[in-house]
Amino acid sequence: IPSTTHSTNKELLVVSEDNVDSYGNCTFSVIVPSLWNNLLDQIRTVACLSSLKSKVKTFSFSHSF
Repeated sequence: IPSTTHSTNKELLVVSEDNVDSYGNCTFSVIVPSLWNNLLDQIRTVACLSSLKSKVKTFSFSHSF
């Protein structure tokens, strides 16, 4: 497990590489931080959970089509 879970400047998550060799890139510790890090800065810095949900939904729809 990494000693830190957040980048100090952009609220990015550290992608764990502990299980990549044995499980590939399909583990929770790889997928979730990667998805989080791909979100826009304006989404990652939202303080309210309901706003976060709304912005993530809008972001995912806009990138699906």
